Amino acid sequence: MDDIKEYLINPNPFVLQNKTEDLQKWTQELRDFDDAVYKVGKKINLSSLLKPDNYSSLLDSFIRNPHGYNPIFVYHFPSNEKIESIRNTLSELTEKSHQFEQQEALLAKLYREKLTEIESKL
Repeated sequence: MDDIKEYLINPNPFVLQNKTEDLQKWTQELRDFDDAVYKVGKKINLSSLLKPDNYSSLLDSFIRNPHGYNPIFVYHFPSNEKIESIRNTLSELTEKSHQFEQQEALLAKLYREKLTEIESKL
């Protein structure tokens, strides 16, 4: 477990700039895979779904007249096609995680758990 204790899903690139030994510890293929897992996780960002699309424009009206204005918020939800695309990406990444099974068994398990967690948010 000591081998992976400093490894995060998409570690901050500014932190890693000063840790060349960490960059050398992980193959480019594994870092690319890590970045792909991070990016698909960002697509399922609940806070971005909870913020109305017209929040900024309605906020000005509300501030000018807080007692007489009732804003009607508009939300943008991902289409079924987008959700299906994310599911396909998760499936592909889960399949790819098996490539790391031999050399990085702990990491492969960690990635599959992270991908399952992301899918549960769909």
